[in-house]
Amino acid sequence: MIVLYPSYSFETMASGRDDAEANQLLSAWSALFHPALLEQAKHVPRWESASGCPYEVHTTLVLVPPCCESLLAADWIERQEARDIPILRDFQDREEILGKIFEKLEIGDHGFDAEYVADLHALGTAYFLTDMLVRHLRYMSMMDDTKLSSAVFDSIKAYREGDREKAVERLKDAFETISQSKEYFYPTKTYLLDLLLVTATTTGETFRKVLAELDRINLFISCRDLIALQEKNPESFAALKAACDAGKVQIIGDELVGRLPPGGDVRYSAQNIKLPPGGGQPTLPLLDIADRIRSGQAVYQDLLGVTPKIYGRLKTGMTPFHPQLLRLWGFEGAIHFAPLDGWKQSEQTQSKMIWKGIDGTKIDALVRYPINASSSEDFFALPSRLGQVINNDHAATVVFARFPGQKSIWLDDLLRMNRYAQALGTFSGIDEYFADTPQSGTVQQPGFGKYPGNALSEAVRNGEDDPISRWTELYADHAEQIQDSAMSTLLAMLGKPNEPTTEPQS
Repeated sequence: MIVLYPSYSFETMASGRDDAEANQLLSAWSALFHPALLEQAKHVPRWESASGCPYEVHTTLVLVPPCCESLLAADWIERQEARDIPILRDFQDREEILGKIFEKLEIGDHGFDAEYVADLHALGTAYFLTDMLVRHLRYMSMMDDTKLSSAVFDSIKAYREGDREKAVERLKDAFETISQSKEYFYPTKTYLLDLLLVTATTTGETFRKVLAELDRINLFISCRDLIALQEKNPESFAALKAACDAGKVQIIGDELVGRLPPGGDVRYSAQNIKLPPGGGQPTLPLLDIADRIRSGQAVYQDLLGVTPKIYGRLKTGMTPFHPQLLRLWGFEGAIHFAPLDGWKQSEQTQSKMIWKGIDGTKIDALVRYPINASSSEDFFALPSRLGQVINNDHAATVVFARFPGQKSIWLDDLLRMNRYAQALGTFSGIDEYFADTPQSGTVQQPGFGKYPGNALSEAVRNGEDDPISRWTELYADHAEQIQDSAMSTLLAMLGKPNEPTTEPQS
């Protein structure tokens, strides 16, 4: 089986492809790793340049991605069809390709279950991306195709004989062969981070499905959205709580943006917090920001029973004060970008930096901006990106970001690959990532000018009712809380020593 590629050399193919072309090429290659097709062809697929394809090919099947047709000789397709060579063209994705191939080759019930088929598709994706990575780094393929082919067909044979244990074992050997093609020259550990971004509009059935399917989840959810989830979608909240109790979820947490009513308990509760419509960082004194961070920790602890180790904001709002405050409240790392706002530092050569605050306090921060997990274009360019990261980075890292329910078959393939071998890298929990990569990167101390936006300017831009007076009210609320707490303490000291006192708010 042959897949045509749209360039003069295979080494230059992985750059400059738009999303549609990237999806055509990735889909064509990985589709041919369906076990029923491999079993019939009796050989793993190979690539052939569309601009230099022989006039006579001897093969079971030729896939011609639409982006290749303009490079073929004018009568090439007609010549092959005249020789009864099956040609497949005019397709976009993997499922469409498989449907057309099964129809053309008259393949009915092939007898392979969905999990095994998905594993073979993942093998095809891993094969292509890893081979392209090695070519990018070494300008030549290091893949042991003979060893790979032997493992694949031994696995398929064992599956047909009903020996599922051997089938999985030989499939693992195939993945490890792919991994060895990189590890022989580049044994550097590469980290892959999968961030699940959750907002108030992405907490329905698809969110619950992701919670059930994934073994490890790096969950990026704000305090505001967690409160809303508990109050408005109890079914999804219960699923999240169960996943946290099972140790599947690692939270990236932010601070609590809101205010307590006068006389309210300074300890967080979902019933007494008033949330303003905005979400940015207000122009508040240092101690107020510190209290917001501490209150944010209380939200996650009270609702989910977990205390986040890693701090992050889905939208802008960080300040040079944050390293000091995050260390004060026990955070071990920070995410130094805002995925919903698109804010990030200028292009970095390192995935992490040592973030130095205004007082000199330091904390590790991830600065590598994530890849859109639903983008075929980004996955097609992954070998080139990984090559740059491996050559220059102290903690070579690639970050993926997605919303629940967002389709990403290529990320699914990589996650499945990770069960067998770490060909392109190791998927890591966010907590373990910071624990495994301490003090990596350069020391940087961004000033206030590096952090765009604050709540006042956002409130004005959003046309909110109280962009200025809200801060006066907030200060008044805090003053009343402190006064109430002080009076409670005084009464207890004067005559009611057995009554509990209210902890003063910082």
